[in-house]
Amino acid sequence: MPDHLNFLNFSRFLATVAQLVEQGFRKPQVNGSTPFGGSDMIYIVYVLYSPKFNRIYIGQTFNIDQRLHDHKKGYSKATSFTDDWEVIYSEEYSSRSEAFKRERQLKTAKGRSYLWEIIKKK
Repeated sequence: MPDHLNFLNFSRFLATVAQLVEQGFRKPQVNGSTPFGGSDMIYIVYVLYSPKFNRIYIGQTFNIDQRLHDHKKGYSKATSFTDDWEVIYSEEYSSRSEAFKRERQLKTAKGRSYLWEIIKKK
């Protein structure tokens, strides 16, 4: 197998492991909890803004505080070029599929235009 395909497979593997680790470090839930993505989970679509670079980043998570920390520490390649990220917008969803759908909408030209209007008002 060519080296670049091995790298892609390894990258997918690492992404899966990272997701499982993130899920494992959540606070335990009680009374019929479903610890790995069940109905008690709240998924957050968030928008980060870097004043220094005047750029936005759109993502989703179930732990916004940890995710912002990761972005500021440079753990995400897409945001590692600066550490001045701030959450300027967020929405909560009861399912990951809903959050993913909204994330995709915000990443369109119309969605980004909407977000830039919010930034201009601040």
